Amino acid sequence: MKTITYPLIKLIQSLKQKKIRHQHGLYWVEGLRNVNSLIQAKSKIKCLIVSDAAIKDQVTRHNSFDIYNIKERDIGRIKATSTFPGIGAVVFMPESRPLKASTIMLLDGINDPGNLGTIIRSSCWFGVFDFILTAKTADPFNEKCVRASMGAVASANFILSQNIEEEVQKLKKKGYVLITTDLSGEGLPLDYPEKKIIVFGNEANGISKEILKLSDLKVKIPGASKIESLNVAVASGIILFSQFR
Repeated sequence: MKTITYPLIKLIQSLKQKKIRHQHGLYWVEGLRNVNSLIQAKSKIKCLIVSDAAIKDQVTRHNSFDIYNIKERDIGRIKATSTFPGIGAVVFMPESRPLKASTIMLLDGINDPGNLGTIIRSSCWFGVFDFILTAKTADPFNEKCVRASMGAVASANFILSQNIEEEVQKLKKKGYVLITTDLSGEGLPLDYPEKKIIVFGNEANGISKEILKLSDLKVKIPGASKIESLNVAVASGIILFSQFR
């Protein structure tokens, strides 16, 4: 096991910035469970950073990557959580693939990385791995998002769209139906089309007008109280589950 170097510490620090993450094609994640999830998903790992030699043996038994030991005095310079969990990894971002799945998630302005990570985790659980993200959506490789996804970002396919209307129209020509959530929509359960794009919008403002005008089908989750709305991550799980009733 090597001793961590100053340039590597600087790199990890810089990965807190979205621009730098995408410039290098790298992201940072902490925690044994998350690191193991990425290893199991066959993510390409650049290196591991460990503060406890005992942890090293739990992730490297059948794997080979550079492993660096970090001293207590340097942990504060790299950690993304209040208490460093003993292990972190610098991971290569997966390359985007063409959108081909029968169900695609379109996430429009989801700006809380925790919500985004939970939606990604739930979607992958239900076998939905393709995502279109609008420009105002949080970065899926933000450390908080990666952590909330429990490593599911490694299995997901992300298209970061700069022209969402053009992206949607191209998919519609291939037979996809755009489904939006709206209080005026049809209540669950319903019969879903085979090829669909399911949209979830910003936590405070909902789905943007430019996407709403492209909607082919509006759905709502019936409730029994006067609470204004559901958390977007909870709502996405319900909608996804309703496909498999």
